[in-house]
Amino acid sequence: MVDSLISTESSQVVLQHNTKKETPLTVLDICTGAGGEALGLEMAGFIHEAVVEIDSVACQTLRLNRPSWHVIESDLREVNGLDFREIDLLAGGVPCPPFTIAGKQLGANDERDLFPEALRIIEEAKPTAVMLENVPGFATAKFTVYRNDLILKLHRLGYEIQWRVLNSSAYDVPQLRPRFVLVAMQPSYFEHFRWPQPKRICLTVSQAIGDLMGSRGWRGIDQWLHRANCIAPTLVGGSKKHGGPDLGPTRARKQWEALGVDGRGLADFPPEEDFPITEDSPLRENLYPYRGYDLRSQDTPQFVTDNYDKILVERHVMSDPNLPGTVLRLPAVYGPGDSQHRLFPYVKRMNDNRPAILLDDGLAQWHWTHGYVENIAAAIALAVTNEQATGRIYNIGELYTPTWAERVSKIGQVAEWKGRVVIVPKDRLPAHLVADINTEQDIVVDSTRIREDLGYKEIVPEDEALRRTIEWERAYPPKEIDPKQFDYAAEDAVLAKM
Repeated sequence: MVDSLISTESSQVVLQHNTKKETPLTVLDICTGAGGEALGLEMAGFIHEAVVEIDSVACQTLRLNRPSWHVIESDLREVNGLDFREIDLLAGGVPCPPFTIAGKQLGANDERDLFPEALRIIEEAKPTAVMLENVPGFATAKFTVYRNDLILKLHRLGYEIQWRVLNSSAYDVPQLRPRFVLVAMQPSYFEHFRWPQPKRICLTVSQAIGDLMGSRGWRGIDQWLHRANCIAPTLVGGSKKHGGPDLGPTRARKQWEALGVDGRGLADFPPEEDFPITEDSPLRENLYPYRGYDLRSQDTPQFVTDNYDKILVERHVMSDPNLPGTVLRLPAVYGPGDSQHRLFPYVKRMNDNRPAILLDDGLAQWHWTHGYVENIAAAIALAVTNEQATGRIYNIGELYTPTWAERVSKIGQVAEWKGRVVIVPKDRLPAHLVADINTEQDIVVDSTRIREDLGYKEIVPEDEALRRTIEWERAYPPKEIDPKQFDYAAEDAVLAKM
């Protein structure tokens, strides 16, 4: 950005003083978050005098990724700029909700507005240069008075100022992310400042991370590369004032869907070879009786799962030339009439006004595709009445499979529960909450085939499906409820130690 002010002959950006001595540029980064901007400044050669962030989880991330950084976990209002006198750069993205539509655009009347604190620290620290970024809404006419007041105050502190709205997609970040960027410098340096030139050809999502997505041999990589050969919608962090982390507003979900991306969560690793499970994925080789159980009594609901193997049934149906068969592979089906009462343990705790629902850390991140009973019935009816389904195998299930923690949180949202989901290490959970399942293997199925072949789509939206299921679970709880499975005293004891 600066011509003649910096040199990149070495691995660090250096400030050219009147002497020949080269000194690394220093920066105080405020409102750092998890460190995206701070990392960019590091890549540009800046040395961090400190990074300031109030969120404890974000600070843990910063300390983990950059142990050498001086991380100040504090409200910006408590930071003394005199401790950073004459640093080269003060940079940061003060909270944007005061200037967003979602944040009600309250501006100076929003308690989250930290521009005044940034100005105070600038006055105290007297940095050579300042870079502040915010949402493009800050550049609109609505905030002209506020913006001009900010610029006037910076002028009075002795700075020359320019601002622009830049879009990250023009600078090799494949995301539709316009940002208001303000640059202020002491006059003797400002004449050398140049804005970066935008690229004529934008990098796409598949170009940027295609090699990573295919690094574990994912068979669906070619199809995904085609779908993701475009710019992604804006990735946002959410707001604690409006429900916490959220990777994107509802209107962006369709855009993420078009890219083949689940916009509701983050994966720990790239997809494996057979992720998600398609109709052509290899089936398990351990056949009946594969569950390792002794056959249970015919009076128990689980008897049917002990006494047959779905793969053997599929083979028989599909190998008979005289039988116009279709195989439908169903997900975990929930809704009114669910004999397993899959949602009941959570609905009961919500009805009992529990302050928290505890999940072990493995289960919390686990994925298992579900489907609402009426949607599954619609898929079955579609397959039965459509000749094109003859001889075909179809997966059925929700379009996106959330983590278990996300699923429970969604149930709570629809149930208007005021509590929270708390993730706990498995060895610290009460015994009754330890999940007796292998959460190392996600069960995520791809239902693209039935959607494309037969035009299947859900007839009941997710929120309505959950609402109906919650009402049914409340009205028709299991006939026998084991009190040991709702040992709230044990759960409270775990919460008290956290």
